Amino acid sequence: MAELFESLPFENLYWSQMETLPRTELRALQLERLRRTVERVHELPMYRDFFAQNPVSDADFQEPEDVMKLPFTTLADLREQYPSGLWTVPRHMIARVAIQNGFATAFTRQDMDAQADTVARFLYADGVRSNSLVQISHAFGRSGMAFALQTGVDTIGAASVPATNEIYAQPRNSETGFVTGDSVGETLDETLTFLETFRVETLCADAEVVLALCSHAHETGRKMTLRMVHTPATANGIALRYLLQKDYGLKVFLNWAHPAFYGAGMAGECYLQDGMHLQEDRFWFELLSPETLLPVPDNTPGELVVTDLSHEAQSLLRFRTGTLAVMNSTPCPCGRTGRRIQILR
Repeated sequence: MAELFESLPFENLYWSQMETLPRTELRALQLERLRRTVERVHELPMYRDFFAQNPVSDADFQEPEDVMKLPFTTLADLREQYPSGLWTVPRHMIARVAIQNGFATAFTRQDMDAQADTVARFLYADGVRSNSLVQISHAFGRSGMAFALQTGVDTIGAASVPATNEIYAQPRNSETGFVTGDSVGETLDETLTFLETFRVETLCADAEVVLALCSHAHETGRKMTLRMVHTPATANGIALRYLLQKDYGLKVFLNWAHPAFYGAGMAGECYLQDGMHLQEDRFWFELLSPETLLPVPDNTPGELVVTDLSHEAQSLLRFRTGTLAVMNSTPCPCGRTGRRIQILR
């Protein structure tokens, strides 16, 4: 993918020293944070019976891989604890709640700072700077993605301009699967005029929205000011990314997160676009066989399982995301030391 853009429009810089932390130091940090997570959640209703039957102490965790001694958490478990059964802090410490798919995710002020930091990492890695102008087209509703992206933009110090409405591309039976006509809430012409007026160069949006905008601009002879796009690594994002880069000259970066955690920023690409770097100081990631629930080696498909390492308001143990991915542990030339994943579905 990187061969499409041999020269970078920005420098390869790091937002946080955690992105380049040596693996030995990272593992020590992960172990300490894992112990504190276990301490934080052992009295939660969802885990209380397990820990009553399986008492543990810090001595039971000598390496991060000892997370395998802990129970799995599922989406059904989260829904059973709705609305506040997962909270590990008093109500007065809760600063924000996001709701999606029948469960709630709570944040303290410290969590919101951590969320902003993790989002800033992948945005900064992909060229967002303090002089950038960014538009977020995701809805600022109960879901936390748009708020998470906004906190990252604000933390970097970039300027943001609002979307008049959330922009949807309506499905249809065609080669791409998406229309290039009017969007919901405003026409694509109105959206393009807005982007041109403010000379927006960076867009956070679903890939199908970007395709609709680019296709309409091409059909109507309009020149877009966009240079970079940040899009979730959904099936559509993965499928459409190469087309958007090849046909419209955009640099399209993938990012991944699950709404049960920070909503955005858990993994994101560097400029090489060779897998998304995992934010391993804040989460412990396992890749397990869905059948045996045992670890699989690099470059072998498995289910992504995530344990919180620093979420203060609520922490999940070994949450089964249902996401199928492959892991790459080889060092990345960009200098970031986090392992990389590629989402399969």
